[in-house]
Amino acid sequence: MAKPSIFSKDYQKRMRRRRTGFALLIVAALVVAAAAFMAGKNFLSNGNQQPSNNTASVEEEKEADKTTATDKTANETKEAETPKEEGFEFKLADGTSMKAVYTATGTVTKFQYVSPKEKNVYYNINPAGDKIVVFDSGAQSMLIIDSTGKVQDITNPAYTSSSGQVITKESVLGSNKSYMWCSSPAFISDTAVAYISQLPWLNKTTKYVWTVDLTTSKHKQVSSVSGEKITFGKLEAKGLTMNADESVFYITPAGSAVK
Repeated sequence: MAKPSIFSKDYQKRMRRRRTGFALLIVAALVVAAAAFMAGKNFLSNGNQQPSNNTASVEEEKEADKTTATDKTANETKEAETPKEEGFEFKLADGTSMKAVYTATGTVTKFQYVSPKEKNVYYNINPAGDKIVVFDSGAQSMLIIDSTGKVQDITNPAYTSSSGQVITKESVLGSNKSYMWCSSPAFISDTAVAYISQLPWLNKTTKYVWTVDLTTSKHKQVSSVSGEKITFGKLEAKGLTMNADESVFYITPAGSAVK
């Protein structure tokens, strides 16, 4: 803006306008400079911090991946170590469906119990855990279930007396349902079971102990023990604990009774 002549009649007015114009230009220049400075500062700040943030993110992702991998391995190990509960289905003589429940860890099978529990079906498991004997009280039958699910009836179907007379289970129970042909089977070893019976007598209430060898299916009486009331207890080092009329015996794996 040209400077007005001092002799101009509106000299003062034009000078005030000129000074106002210069002031506005200076203010505008300062505003532009300040804006440019702040923009540059933000750019430099963002530029310096970005690599640091990226590095932190990468490290956090790596740590998260490691944690996930560790948790996955731990879960897989836990699943491998936790036994899976399964069961073999079988039926009692009256048609009732039951299940011999076992846990399987790898190739190892261990029987646990008979389901449903509310049926109160008597059972006993051998020391190795790979066989379970179940007593079907309605039919007076003893059933062996092995780790393959095979079910075998090990009940003695008939008794041959010393005179050669053959007495069948069917005929005895058919005429006397209260007769104890067999009861309370319990393992005395991994391959032998003891049970209680009124055999060899038909007209007495006295109870006797018998054993059955699972490898030969041979039944043998333990002749040295008898009683009106016989119960089995735990399998201990000496043998299967037995109480006969308050006298305690042990049935050994060989099938004999010892004090």
